[in-house]
Amino acid sequence: AVMTMNGGTIAGNTASHNGGAVYAYGSTVNVVSGTIGESGNANTATDGGGIYLAGVNNDAAVHISGGAISYNTAAGRGAGVYAANDHSTVSVSSSGEISYNTASGNGGGVFVANASILNMSGGRIVSNTASMGAAVMMDYGAAQFAMSAGEISLNTAGSADGGAINTNDLSTINLSGTAVIRNNPSSGEGQKNVVLAYDTNFIINTSGLSSGANIGIYVTGDNVSPYTGHGLAGKPFGFMTASDAANLNLFVNDRNTSLTGTYHEGSDYV
Repeated sequence: AVMTMNGGTIAGNTASHNGGAVYAYGSTVNVVSGTIGESGNANTATDGGGIYLAGVNNDAAVHISGGAISYNTAAGRGAGVYAANDHSTVSVSSSGEISYNTASGNGGGVFVANASILNMSGGRIVSNTASMGAAVMMDYGAAQFAMSAGEISLNTAGSADGGAINTNDLSTINLSGTAVIRNNPSSGEGQKNVVLAYDTNFIINTSGLSSGANIGIYVTGDNVSPYTGHGLAGKPFGFMTASDAANLNLFVNDRNTSLTGTYHEGSDYV
């Protein structure tokens, strides 16, 4: 089944479990214009206050090329969109927006679970709130996020190491083009944009970054934490193509913004 939204508003709906406004099982939702949710008249659910994607075999998707998923709430996770099952796809492009959604748990804008995929080639994910992953939470398996353009900013995490984008150790983030992930506040300590809580080289991958990109990185831990080893020999936080060596200054250390990415160990960056 395919649902296409070309205007209007879906708001004020409540689900006792999942999918406050839309529950898409093995279906495709196209948001071209209009809004799902509105100020003072939220869609609410346990998970997926705005849209909940479910299904198997890559058969559930939402494409947001215009309009907005805004002002939805979740008692659990994924206030804007929850992508639940293997290879569900969420895409944000053009003027599409996911904004002002609030999750009591994790994933204010989008919760990406179980090898689901979030693609962002434009649009904005802004002003969402959650405990962790205020804009995007990646959890429960090998979730994927690819961003080539657009903006993720002004998302606020309530947890001390919550961040705008939060990952597990199996997640991958692929950055290219003019991706901007900056100016996302977090409880207790300045900006926390992309939060890395796992000591692995493979979460962040880059290919074809251009000069308009700007990405903040926050590594959890303190002076005795193993994560502070990032930046030393053998402790990079990602993998890049050779063409990106000149653009590593587009990565900024959220703890010390005078520090930017540097080339190290062949194809790794730190």
